[in-house]
Amino acid sequence: MRDNKTDHSKKSPIKRAMITLTCIMEDCTNEQYCRGLCRPCYRAATKQVAAGRTTWRELEQKGLCLKTGRGYSAFTKRIKGIRE
Repeated sequence: MRDNKTDHSKKSPIKRAMITLTCIMEDCTNEQYCRGLCRPCYRAATKQVAAGRTTWRELEQKGLCLKTGRGYSAFTKRIKGIRE
């Protein structure tokens, strides 16, 4: 006999209803994570910046990453009471 209760011990992936963007690096097909880069590309760029070999600004100017999305989302602005 089958129990109608849901088994919450098994996690199911959350399905996204939004468009998935791919990494901006040529020949990379991974999903974007940050600054238009996927996790591996972002990690590699972060290591280069941390080592002092380049800066985020230089990478932006060369088209190797996007500008950061600094600023607050509409939700965060509402929560924090921030006015534009």
